[in-house]
Amino acid sequence: MMKKLLFLFLVMSTYCMLFAQVRLDVEGDAKIRGKMDIETTNSSLIIGTDAGLNTIGTSNTFIGVSAGKNTVGNVQNTFVGASAGINNKGSENTFFGSSAGSNNILGTKNIFIGAMAGPVTTNLNKSMGIGYNAKVACDNCAVIGGTGVDAMKVGIGTDSPTDLLHVKGENARITTESISGFYAGVRSIESTGDYFAGMAIARIPC
Repeated sequence: MMKKLLFLFLVMSTYCMLFAQVRLDVEGDAKIRGKMDIETTNSSLIIGTDAGLNTIGTSNTFIGVSAGKNTVGNVQNTFVGASAGINNKGSENTFFGSSAGSNNILGTKNIFIGAMAGPVTTNLNKSMGIGYNAKVACDNCAVIGGTGVDAMKVGIGTDSPTDLLHVKGENARITTESISGFYAGVRSIESTGDYFAGMAIARIPC
């Protein structure tokens, strides 16, 4: 009897040493009904192979294969999609889509939604790109859609825009307001020149 108990003890000890790091191992489908409370030491939620692999930051959410993989020591990022924010080392970024924001390294407070959407450089701040392959090249700038074959037409009040910006409505109008009081209108930059339609108010020195 003692031999059987000793053998069982050795087997259980060996199992615990080999699999101590695995708390839950599910093969196949799983269903959870109700609330699932996940607690981590750094207040982050990380789901996916290699997601957040090297992170030591806090309050991050990484969902998808390699999402936030190389994020180190940064906080409050949300990356959803395979390789989203894979090279990010900035904070307070939001990237949704496969490889969204993958080019960002030091940039902070950026929003990129769409596969391949992201910054042109590695350190933009407070920029936003929406749409497949939407690229942004300046701080505090927002872009809808990509360029070339990835360009988009934007419609307001219509589901089938025919121009880059198509506004439709009973009282459709576009308001431009100049804070400085110099210019208010529409500017068109062509190969033949720079054109402006609207009001240009010249300041007369006193």
